[in-house]
Amino acid sequence: MIIKTKIGILVIASLIAIVVLSSIQYYLIQNTFKLEKKAFIKEVKNELKFIDDDKHIETWDDMYKKEMVTLLFEYKAEKITKKELLNQFQIKSDSLNKTFLTYYKSKMSHKNIPYQIGIQDEMSELFLVRNGAMDTIFKTKDNGILLFGELLSKTNRININIGTWETESGSKDEASDEYLPEDHIVLKMKTNRFMEVAEWNAIVLRRMGMLLSLAIGSILTVCILFIYAVRLYIKQKKIADIKTDFINNITHEFNTPLAVLNIATKTLQNKKLLAGSDSYLTTVETIDRQNKRLQRLLYQVMNNAIGVTAKDLNKEEVEVNALILNIIEDFKLKANGATLNTDFSIGKNVLAIDKFHFNTAITNIIDNAVKYGGTVIELKTENVGKYYQIIIRDNGIGISTTAQKKIFEKFYRVPTGARHDVKGLGLGLYYVKQIIMAHEGSISIKSKENEGTTISIKLPI
Repeated sequence: MIIKTKIGILVIASLIAIVVLSSIQYYLIQNTFKLEKKAFIKEVKNELKFIDDDKHIETWDDMYKKEMVTLLFEYKAEKITKKELLNQFQIKSDSLNKTFLTYYKSKMSHKNIPYQIGIQDEMSELFLVRNGAMDTIFKTKDNGILLFGELLSKTNRININIGTWETESGSKDEASDEYLPEDHIVLKMKTNRFMEVAEWNAIVLRRMGMLLSLAIGSILTVCILFIYAVRLYIKQKKIADIKTDFINNITHEFNTPLAVLNIATKTLQNKKLLAGSDSYLTTVETIDRQNKRLQRLLYQVMNNAIGVTAKDLNKEEVEVNALILNIIEDFKLKANGATLNTDFSIGKNVLAIDKFHFNTAITNIIDNAVKYGGTVIELKTENVGKYYQIIIRDNGIGISTTAQKKIFEKFYRVPTGARHDVKGLGLGLYYVKQIIMAHEGSISIKSKENEGTTISIKLPI
């Protein structure tokens, strides 16, 4: 529980550190993007300086301003309405804009710029102040009246200049050189200049390519190292748990025969026992059985530590059905009431196998079936193409889907819940698979919880 808590704290602390690091990186990248954006806008504005410096542009400005003054005098004289004033001004402005666009495109074509720059000059406000009273001719927050350029996308355009223009007209007093109040008019105009570069965000990001690559690369590296470290930690923890479990199991397995040997030895030391030959022989047989059991345990541990390969086999031609029948007959002596049924293929099946290892493999499978609740065990053999197949089916407690994926791993033991009577080292089925593979065969398992297990072995004929 303490270890799990430590792992949880480690993971949470690491995740928080990664989130904080990512947030700092994002903040720095965002600020860098803003600086790059300002630099890019300044660069574009420098490319558009000719618009304000060129004498042609000044002439066009004067022309539309002069036209506006003329129309305002007509409006003042009530010869036209506000709507008519704006319509006529728009017609004049459109005419001037055609000439401007031709000139603008010609100038831009001579510049070595890897992107297209769109421009839009518009009038957003127009006021007429007459005798101290303000008359709003035009005012908008959305679409102004286009003066020069072309209509740009509202989502992509950038406002690079706000301009105001003001002019006065009227009669002046000769003595004071001031406008007469009854004839004084002030015209105020506000304009906006927008520029647009298609995919300018992508251009700025490309210029930040190296920084972005390093930032993203560093975050990914930290995340990969974190995941690797956690997986390695969990793997090491799993290995440590398996090792502890194995030591506990093997200690338990060795304790039983050693305890019996201890009792048997003390029994032999009893002088009275020596007088009774039957008790003496029984004790000696007990010692012999437990000694063999210890030898089997030691052999199983040592053999699985070094592994079984094809070169370790001592093959000989064997009639397999007859060998399996012998294995079954031997196992019935310790079957604990389990029923063993057979369904063998007709005829003799002679294979080149190692009798000792094969015997051990089949015995391990049957022994597991009985350990895990099997009361009826069926062994079936058949020829399938170029293979001799052995199917061992039981009606035991079954194995979960998760456990089936690990069942042939070294030291793995299926969790048995409340059952504490299942003993073993977690080496049995691992050893079985090694033996079958050493014989160039294959082994598979199918099982459902509470419905039993079926193990299929295929050996080449």
